[in-house]
Amino acid sequence: MIDTAIEKRRELGRAALAVMVALVTCAVLLLMLEPPARAGAESTNAMAITINDNAPASPYPSTISVGGIPRTITDLNVTLSDISYPYLDALDILVVGPGGQKVMLMSDAGGAFSLNHLPNLTFDDSSAPPSDSGAISCCRVSPVNYESPDNMPAPAPGEPYGTSLSIFDGTDPNGTWSLFVQDDDGFGDTGQIAGGWSLDITAAAQNDDFANAQAINSDTATITGDNIASGFEADEPNSFFSGGSVWYRWTAPNTGQTAIDTCNTDYDPIMGVFTGSAVNSLTPPGPGLGFINNGCVSGFGDKTSFTAQAGTTYNIQISGAPQGNFTLNLSGPANTVPRIVPRSPRPGSRIHDRSPLISAIVRASATALSKDDIRLLVDGHARPFSYNAATDRLIRKSSRLSYGGHTVKIVATDAHGGKAVRSWSFTVVR
Repeated sequence: MIDTAIEKRRELGRAALAVMVALVTCAVLLLMLEPPARAGAESTNAMAITINDNAPASPYPSTISVGGIPRTITDLNVTLSDISYPYLDALDILVVGPGGQKVMLMSDAGGAFSLNHLPNLTFDDSSAPPSDSGAISCCRVSPVNYESPDNMPAPAPGEPYGTSLSIFDGTDPNGTWSLFVQDDDGFGDTGQIAGGWSLDITAAAQNDDFANAQAINSDTATITGDNIASGFEADEPNSFFSGGSVWYRWTAPNTGQTAIDTCNTDYDPIMGVFTGSAVNSLTPPGPGLGFINNGCVSGFGDKTSFTAQAGTTYNIQISGAPQGNFTLNLSGPANTVPRIVPRSPRPGSRIHDRSPLISAIVRASATALSKDDIRLLVDGHARPFSYNAATDRLIRKSSRLSYGGHTVKIVATDAHGGKAVRSWSFTVVR
């Protein structure tokens, strides 16, 4: 093994001597007319990482704790700062996300070349990978893994390792990120990542995808949102629009006139209103709906008015570019609270049965109720019961009651926050 490693070093050394190292100046052209909007955060651990010979680095791992980003990742870059190391071919660098996703940033790349205080090395999927035997002369590369397996020592997770940071797309950025660095040969190589490392997280709102649409559970709502860093799913309606979209979902609590607008905005969003249960089968629910392009006095944003149908779910898409912030206003028909009708014992009745069947009809006009939406109290104490959503019937077979008066109370709350309370009393007599 030692002879093989020495010969490998010799071959890489000869290759290195044959390479004429050119200084490449990377000219970055910035398109300033409509710069892409970005939402996210940069998180850094600036503590130095010491690269030990033929051993894990210190610390191992180096960690970054990310918190307070209520969004999902759409793009991730990882940067190492102020790197010095004499023999890149022996360097393995692995990043692991909070959800256990793992990407080998660099393994057996760079050949016999070295780095001497390289200010920043950023790993970015949109860049080219470093060579397995050539110098790393610039600042951005894509992850690469030459000559797997790598056998990163514990507590690093085992193989297989990915080589694309896109594995983190769509995931929650919050939690502990770990960077595992090791030298995997024994030829006296040591170095340092003196400036530590950082995560550059671009993140979109959690309702970026149709399946994660934000629910609107009231008959009126004013919601502040943005489509910053959002994208389009392949089958979204009219997805040729630029700028990416976010989604909202509202079920009409009653039938009646409904107004929706995005007139308060810092850009010109495009609003669409659709019905359907899947992103690839959405249709406009009526004239003037689908994509809307009119209405606001300011000339920015859209608004529409239509007759919503009780129980119908409307999917509201906000898109457009340049991306930005908006306020979504919705004013729909007033919600009617659930209806509770006592069945047994009858209100005010006198019964001889000390274990009576307690039952009632509990229903909402537009939204289906479940057992979790209902509470039953007998004489002030919560009691278990069964509920059949198909027949709207609540049933409880009482335990043995004392003689005298008793009170039943039912509380039902629908998906729009409409709350109904019904109490009645009966008497058990000898």
